[in-house]
Amino acid sequence: MSIDQSSPPGLRTRLSRHWWAARLAYAKFNALSHHALRWLARLLVLAYFIFCGLFLTLRYAILPNIDHYKGDIERLTSQVVGRPVTIARVYASWDG
Repeated sequence: MSIDQSSPPGLRTRLSRHWWAARLAYAKFNALSHHALRWLARLLVLAYFIFCGLFLTLRYAILPNIDHYKGDIERLTSQVVGRPVTIARVYASWDG
């Protein structure tokens, strides 16, 4: 027996309204989740490129010239420790 034959006349309209409300809620949730995932993907791609930029800057700009920053490192370390600090040589290598 189907719902149409055994149920009162008002039940079909109530079920229909609930069905359409559920479909509308699903459609809205689906659209919101797609927007959220799209923004999350964009944010992850942006974070990836920022990380790569920082990584390449460290690899090719800062580490090969680390000895040029010796005076700054001595000064900052002396301020933190509270005593004079001298550094003979600063060396950084990149082995992979």
